[in-house]
Amino acid sequence: MEMMRGVLLLALLYCGATITTAAKLPDTFLKCKRTDYENVCLKHAVEKALKAMKNGIPSLQLLPIDPLAVTKISIEEGANQPITVKLDLLNAELTGLYGVEVVSASYNLSQRIFDVEVFLPSLNLVGDYDMDGKFLLLPLKGKGKCNLTLSKFKANFLLKARDIKKKNDIYWDITSITLGIHDVSNFHVNFENLFNGDKALGDTTNKALNDNWEEFWGVIRPSIEQAFGDVFAHVANIIFSRVPEKNLFVSTS
Repeated sequence: MEMMRGVLLLALLYCGATITTAAKLPDTFLKCKRTDYENVCLKHAVEKALKAMKNGIPSLQLLPIDPLAVTKISIEEGANQPITVKLDLLNAELTGLYGVEVVSASYNLSQRIFDVEVFLPSLNLVGDYDMDGKFLLLPLKGKGKCNLTLSKFKANFLLKARDIKKKNDIYWDITSITLGIHDVSNFHVNFENLFNGDKALGDTTNKALNDNWEEFWGVIRPSIEQAFGDVFAHVANIIFSRVPEKNLFVSTS
């Protein structure tokens, strides 16, 4: 049976009027040469850019990304399986992106392909939830507040772009982004008001989910990967749609 992957709705990450002229990267960004063959500069540039975006970038009309407001993530996984999850995460706040460490980064400029691996100590999502499903022999049903924390993990981003021309300048347009999360140390959840506030059943269910977090995480991971991939594609497109390719690298003239 076809399963729904994570459907993500983000609060607006940009503000103000549309930028009509070619923008430059902020001084807080590190620019590299096109011929950064060992990718040493790129690794530092990506990490510095991600940290610079924490409080937003007014010159690019990018709002702060840590915390990041997430309107909705819809997850539907495991139909007709021992673990079935139908979960909506609503009006949520995502924190922890500022702690990112770039493990490696490389690019193929001729094909517009970028490959980045990062490490995050912790990523936390707090908000409302609406859930229905089952976890092995336990039903999963509730609606209320939730707190989800993903600890000490790595993620790989494979980003592909194409050239688009605007007013005689070349810009990059993100055509796809693939995110893979791996080497997760822990996934801790707390769903309040399970079973209409039955504390005993709620405590038992939360304990079962946390004691067997690898099984629960394994089921919802594809949806989370797609949703978080959408976040980074959205952020990247805000920047690349405003800064032309010629302003992304150190000038050789």
